[in-house]
Amino acid sequence: MPAISTKILLIAIVGVVAVGAVAYVAITMMPPGAPTPTGTQPQTTTPATTPTTPATGTPGPGQISFQGFKKPGDVLNSISHMKFTYTTKDYSGSIEYTIVGEEVVGGEQCYKVEAIFVSTNYTQHGTLWISKSSGECIKITLSYDGEEQTFTGQIAKMMGRGILVGLTPLIHYTDITSSIVGTQVWPHGTVTWTFTTITISGQTFNAYVMEATINPNDPMYTQSKISKIIVKLAELQPGKWFFVYGETQYTDGTSARGEIVEITLK
Repeated sequence: MPAISTKILLIAIVGVVAVGAVAYVAITMMPPGAPTPTGTQPQTTTPATTPTTPATGTPGPGQISFQGFKKPGDVLNSISHMKFTYTTKDYSGSIEYTIVGEEVVGGEQCYKVEAIFVSTNYTQHGTLWISKSSGECIKITLSYDGEEQTFTGQIAKMMGRGILVGLTPLIHYTDITSSIVGTQVWPHGTVTWTFTTITISGQTFNAYVMEATINPNDPMYTQSKISKIIVKLAELQPGKWFFVYGETQYTDGTSARGEIVEITLK
């Protein structure tokens, strides 16, 4: 694979590591049927512009519904812009996507998506044409340090999947509706859920903050060196909750985190 594509794929994969693991762990911490919390329940805040993706069910009070998108193409049907920032022990940067139009490529109607990857040492730009029907990348142009390369066919499809990995926080591969409790015992420690609100791109959304404190005797602490996991879930669509922040704190005082800092809903 050309060096230019290797660089952009590497930064994309590193960028989402900060939230990928904590997102998976967070789902495992939400057992269906757990007691509904008492007290004042949050009121649904509908974004200024409501996406057209239909909900498959309405969660009850104190519940969140992971009915999310199944692939990047689903995300692009409901957002026009997203910026994701990440920080790890060795890397920091951002991944930004903006739909700038629609074009027909190879006989398929496509979203034209501008991608910007910023790392500690360099910035790289890419333009992707994503099929509206399949969600796959039909064509991709990458530019870095004055060099530009264009790919189509299977190479474009493969590279597109890697580049769009930055949309991972908004994608859930299973549908889950689960009750939220204030504090619960987890096999690896304790988990506390707190209701709050979060503002992204000038819009305020209902949100839950999950903090999982790892037991010092647990293998996650002694072997993986993880002391705490923090996840923020925001109701970006009515009745649907998405990961917008993930942080893993380690026993040596370092941490890795990823956060959606900008989003524009269609």
